[in-house]
Amino acid sequence: MTTRSLRLVSLLAACTVALLSAPLQAASSAATSASSTASKGIGSLSDSLQSSSNSSSGNERMAQGRYQIIDMAAVPGEDGQVQVALQMDQEAPVLLKLPQPIAQQASLARGVWVDVQHRDFGLSFTVATAREPFFLVLDDAWRRELDSRPVVI
Repeated sequence: MTTRSLRLVSLLAACTVALLSAPLQAASSAATSASSTASKGIGSLSDSLQSSSNSSSGNERMAQGRYQIIDMAAVPGEDGQVQVALQMDQEAPVLLKLPQPIAQQASLARGVWVDVQHRDFGLSFTVATAREPFFLVLDDAWRRELDSRPVVI
C-alpha cells in the first residue's frame, strides 16, 4: 500500500469514527453536509486550473506563493462556476475555475491576495487574510482515488 493510500485510509477512518460517535440522525445529516461541502470545495487539477496562454496545458503545476486576483468572470455554459485570474508578479496569469458559492463565501474579488501552497495532494488556495483554505485542487491521481465506486459483494 502506498503512503498516499495509507493517508486516505487514515482520513476515511477518522471521518467514520467521528460520524459513528454522533446519534444516527445527526450522523446522517453531518455525512450529507460534509459530502456536499467537500465536493464543492475540491476540484481536480485538470478541471480547475489552466494557464491563460492557449499553448500551455492545464496540468502544469502552479508556483507556490502569493497571487493577486486580477479578474473574475462567470464561466460561459457552466452555471454556477466562476473563473478567477490569478497573477504573481508579472508572470502570465493562471485561471482557477471553482463554484461561485465558494468564491462568494471566501469574498473573492479583483485585488484580493491569495496564497497558493503545494501540498502532497495538490494545491491549497487561501485568502491571504484568512487561516483556512477556501479551495483545494487535487492532483488527478489523488482525485481518482477519492472517487466513489460501487461496492460489489
